[in-house]
Amino acid sequence: MLAWGSLVAVCDDNEVVVGAASFPAVGEALSAARGLGAWWNGARCGVSSIASIGSATVVTTNPQFRLTPDLKPRWDRLAAAAGMVRGWGDSYGYLLVATGRAEVMVDGSLADWDAAALYPIIVEAGGVFSDLSGRATPFGKSAIATNAALAVEARTLLGVPNRPDA
Repeated sequence: MLAWGSLVAVCDDNEVVVGAASFPAVGEALSAARGLGAWWNGARCGVSSIASIGSATVVTTNPQFRLTPDLKPRWDRLAAAAGMVRGWGDSYGYLLVATGRAEVMVDGSLADWDAAALYPIIVEAGGVFSDLSGRATPFGKSAIATNAALAVEARTLLGVPNRPDA
């Protein structure tokens, strides 16, 4: 499956106010605006309520983490606890989290222009988005997006600080 996507964000200084993602190959699109919720193919969407990591699906762009090798053993710990693991993700992994079809998405290296569009989508869908230092930001060069129920557990297994703002 080719699940590439086009991502667009609108920022006001360092705050992302709107994000949109289109995945033409699979006929899916997401959009979100601060305070207005997240939308998937024209209908409201939200993250799953799965609260057990053993029942969760976790995805990543590249499970080898060649660009961030220090993350590999931490990912392995999270993956070992998960119910299902997939090693393809890119921007589509965030769509899966925002629509409740996966619970955790991890990127060891992520460009600001990609993360900016994804941040409001995850947050407005009821999820939690932070960089791998635990800051609730799309501008941290890495990301973990989760449903709200697994945010603390997934970050703990991944060795990400659980900050109050994330």
